[in-house]
Amino acid sequence: MLSKLLLESIEEMESYNSLVALANDNKAKEQIEKKFNTLNFEFGNLLSEIEAVNANTDFVISSQVISDVKKFIEAVGKVIDIKAGNESINLELQKYKNSVDIQVKEAWNVYYSKKSSKLLSTLQTVMDITPSKEVTKQIINRIEKGKSWPTINKNIDYFISGLQDAEKIIEELNLDDEIMKFLVAVEDGNVTLADITDEVLLWINENNIARLFKVSFVQNDT
Repeated sequence: MLSKLLLESIEEMESYNSLVALANDNKAKEQIEKKFNTLNFEFGNLLSEIEAVNANTDFVISSQVISDVKKFIEAVGKVIDIKAGNESINLELQKYKNSVDIQVKEAWNVYYSKKSSKLLSTLQTVMDITPSKEVTKQIINRIEKGKSWPTINKNIDYFISGLQDAEKIIEELNLDDEIMKFLVAVEDGNVTLADITDEVLLWINENNIARLFKVSFVQNDT
């Protein structure tokens, strides 16, 4: 009697364990599928961002990025072929997604700096002599929206329009090298009367901006 009960109990336990294993297996498959879908969604968004930037700027992605994009697509193809994903393929997808993400952001930082550094520096220097200081600040803010890799198309639009308006303002000011040298010295707080050449003085008077500058004694430590 006891042995029969034990046998029945063992059989029931084995049946239960089989059901648990099947449930766990299904849960694992669901997690793998969920991860696969998430990676595809995130990578799709990243490609959309790259496409939007390329369509509106002369930003160029490297051959390595293109290679990693192709490898990601090939890995997705494996899932389609076997009609199932696995953790190994997900790790492969994650690797290529991370690689593309890092490379694109690093390349964008270089591109942003190349496009904006000189313009931003010049705008900061000439801000007080622009037609509207407030408008100039707004242009600077728009340019700086492109500092990080654009996650929304609006930031790309702000960045591009900011660059265009900055170039227009600087061009309309029509400042030659000597005037710019003087303004940089003013901005740095290093200007002296010796820096006010005849050309600089003429420019100040012609533009009626003498009120924007002040003269003070150099503070000596001795």
